[in-house]
Amino acid sequence: MLAPGINDAVTSGAWHCLGLGPDEWLLVGPADTGSEVAARLADKLSAHHASVVDVSSNRVALDISGPLAPALFASLTSFDMATLTPGRCAQTMLAKAQVIMQSGTDPAPVRVFVRTSFARYLTDVIVDAVPFISTA
Repeated sequence: MLAPGINDAVTSGAWHCLGLGPDEWLLVGPADTGSEVAARLADKLSAHHASVVDVSSNRVALDISGPLAPALFASLTSFDMATLTPGRCAQTMLAKAQVIMQSGTDPAPVRVFVRTSFARYLTDVIVDAVPFISTA
């Protein structure tokens, strides 16, 4: 169930696979399964030139949706959100934080993965920006 290309996102049940590079994927699944899945995957790939790294505590996921979401993203990033269609993901900057964004199926929220050390900063920026955003 690997994403077939860069910026592709594939979902199977509770698992998501985001294609981040030509040979780099981010697997996202249920909480508390990372180390077990990483160990099983590493075992399966042991005969190949591959590396599996458990980054379970590396990022926080924020789901952003609602009528103000497009204006919020427009105010915080220069990334063209129109290209983040269902089944896609992207690495970009949101405010001054490097993030990975995953589209949902319309009208599902955009899931934003931000490094744990930047999560508080990004949530503060979002909360501070909302009163100044207009849907007009």
